[in-house]
Order: sequence, then C-alpha cells, then structure tokens
Amino acid sequence: MDGVSLQDRLDTKFMFKDSLLPALLERMKENYFVLEIKGKRYNHYETLYFDTSDFGLYLRHHNGRVNRYKFRSRRYVESDLNFFEIKFKNNKGER
Repeated sequence: MDGVSLQDRLDTKFMFKDSLLPALLERMKENYFVLEIKGKRYNHYETLYFDTSDFGLYLRHHNGRVNRYKFRSRRYVESDLNFFEIKFKNNKGER
C-alpha cells in the first residue's frame, strides 16, 4: 500500500461486451495492479453510515440531489484500518 492513495479518486464507468474483457485486461496490465493484503485479493470492509432521524441524507442521494453529504465510518477488516469519512458531492462534479 506504500505510495498508493485510495482516499482521493475519480471513478469512470464503462459498458462493454463481456467477451472483450480478456483483451482489455491484457492491455491494462502495464498500468494497473491487483490489490493484495495479507495474501488475499478479495478484502472485506464494514461500513456504518450516519444519517438524520428522518433519513434526510439518504433521501437526498436517492432523489438525485447533487449538493449532499455522506458521513460514514469504515473498517477494512484484513488490514484493521479505520476511517471516518465526510464526503460532499456538489453540482460541479467535485467531491
């Protein structure tokens, strides 16, 4: 994990036919790697989300509001790392 930051990222999603996956992975292998922690490539995490008593934060997300907050506590089980995260999504695509 040295030199790798997972806290600030940009997600881009693509759709393609599953038959293209092997060729895409082959082309990407020079630029990407599989995260492995303590010999495991599939890692677990536990998340606790915080909200108002009327679920206002969830409802803003569900209803597509672009100016909204997310508060969560996350524990990465294998590494025993814990984070409290405050995230804000705005109408400018920034987080």
